Amino acid sequence: MIILRLILFPSQWIHIDSLKAPEKAQLDLSGTAEICETSNFYISERYGNMVSWSTNNISNSIALDSSGYYYTLESNKCYTTNSDSFFLNIIQPSDFVELKDTILEEPGPAKLYLEGSEVIWFSDRDGTDTIAVGGSLITDTLHYDTSFYFSKNIDQTAPVYTIGLDIEKEANELRESNLFLDLSSIFTVESPMILNSVKVHATAEGWRIVQIKSFTDNQLFFSDSIYCNTGINTLEFRTALEPGEYIIQTDEFFNLANYQEASPRFLLLEGTPKFPYEAKNLLSFTRTIVGTGLYGYYFDWQFVPILEECRTAVSKYSVEVLTSRTSEYFENNFRLNPNPFTDHLSFSAYPGNYKVRLINQNGKELVETTADLLQSHDLSFLEKGIYFLMLYKDSKIHTFKIIKL
Repeated sequence: MIILRLILFPSQWIHIDSLKAPEKAQLDLSGTAEICETSNFYISERYGNMVSWSTNNISNSIALDSSGYYYTLESNKCYTTNSDSFFLNIIQPSDFVELKDTILEEPGPAKLYLEGSEVIWFSDRDGTDTIAVGGSLITDTLHYDTSFYFSKNIDQTAPVYTIGLDIEKEANELRESNLFLDLSSIFTVESPMILNSVKVHATAEGWRIVQIKSFTDNQLFFSDSIYCNTGINTLEFRTALEPGEYIIQTDEFFNLANYQEASPRFLLLEGTPKFPYEAKNLLSFTRTIVGTGLYGYYFDWQFVPILEECRTAVSKYSVEVLTSRTSEYFENNFRLNPNPFTDHLSFSAYPGNYKVRLINQNGKELVETTADLLQSHDLSFLEKGIYFLMLYKDSKIHTFKIIKL
């Protein structure tokens, strides 16, 4: 008979860590934006928590100072959780330089066209002398090569912010109000913006009158009747607000008439809020009408900052005039003295009573007289620079360049 002996050896304990993946951070920005390099915005964790950013910073808020993706990474021994990402493109106005040109086959007005929004036309390369606004420019009659200058508005896409607590996340902490008043919310606007919407949880279906007023002088900025279904609703405002302190409220008398209480029958948050809920330098939800002990009715505050205008660098539009109508006779026999000049011009040959015009480089007429009278005409009022003398002789226009010292 064969006997088998099983020998058991003790083994080491194996500890299995049951950690869950970290909760995904909620940022006040998502999606994309294109803004000018002069803009100054931040991205923050909505609940004010310290988080690890993709930029290697650890904080609750970081500056949007370069193009690229922004998101957070939260890790434990087993998992890494990324937040939703936000993509930013910072526009450099100096990159938007254009060189445009056109040709006139003979002297005459030039019709210049540009694509783009809010075009401003200038007579000078520094962009100080505005001569027109709009996508087209019709010049005066041009007899020589001339340059015009322009700048365009650069289209931007503003970031869309959402601040305050997430109504979906806080759903289990909401309760009905036992207050005998409308729990209005007070907020501060620090930079011009458009307040798009907030979310509420209604316990009764029906209309509410919702208002936004200045907290300091009661000036009304928004008032509308908004129908709410039972459950979560979005209250749409789409209202532009300048810096100042404001209040969101409902009409208590309307509430009493329809729901037999001053409250609008919105759920409020149970627990102690952590005011302020804010987007840095833009908007801050600071308290309710009863102070900082209750969060109130309004969640997911969505708004868009109003961006400053961003314009391209000044660019040049050149016009080339092909036909010269200066006769050989005038070139060989007509002389101006002196040229360059200071106060007066004199003719050394071929004076007469024919028409003479003096124009600047943009075709603007400065003097209209005759050849005889021009010799006694005081030109000291002209600024230093290049001008053109146009002589209307023998059914032709003879053009000469002159220089004022």
